[in-house]
Amino acid sequence: MLALKYEKNSDSRTKIQTKINEYLTRAEVLKDHLSNPSKPQEQEPGSTIAAPTNFLDRGIEIVKRAIDEDQKQNYAEAFTLYQNALDYLGQALKFEKNEQVKPRIKAKINEYLTRAEALKAFLQSHSSAKRDGSTPAPTVSGSDHLARAIEVVKEAVENDQKQNYSEAYELYRNSIDRFMLALKYEKNEQNKEGIRKKITEYTTRAEQLKAYLKDSPGGIPAQ
Repeated sequence: MLALKYEKNSDSRTKIQTKINEYLTRAEVLKDHLSNPSKPQEQEPGSTIAAPTNFLDRGIEIVKRAIDEDQKQNYAEAFTLYQNALDYLGQALKFEKNEQVKPRIKAKINEYLTRAEALKAFLQSHSSAKRDGSTPAPTVSGSDHLARAIEVVKEAVENDQKQNYSEAYELYRNSIDRFMLALKYEKNEQNKEGIRKKITEYTTRAEQLKAYLKDSPGGIPAQ
């Protein structure tokens, strides 16, 4: 904590804060284990001991704190919390057995990873500037949203073709959200029309998959 207090370099402060969060989380796990010796110990991301129990719950808990700090414009703290949450969500995905839950976790990982990357870029570009109330919030441009939407929808189509319909559905939904953001920031009317067509196309497919996953016992959903 003293190192963080006196450190002037923003990048170094971020790294120190990440380590503090990491060790505090581990300390909480050990405290809980010592208080309840009969309770199975929760595994820390990256650890090779013990079995995972509630990585998803812990990830959600941490990401709520990240969002709170993000909204307060405490971007360095939010970034480290997003990173910590992504570690837990990654572990939750690794050990998740329910195939319907996995795509939802992946979608959340993509969402928070995108935000963490935006914050990282912002912090790096403003590392030498003083942060006060006038500091602009970090943003992702419309072109960034469009590029990411295209990446996600390609993955959706691949899973669709492989008949991984549950995962494809979640990815289509994720891509639609990103296309909507791209549409919001797009200035060129011709480009906007192209994005609208993509939104309509993938929304239609997502709805087909949703109906299939809800009602169909088997077979291939209609195209």
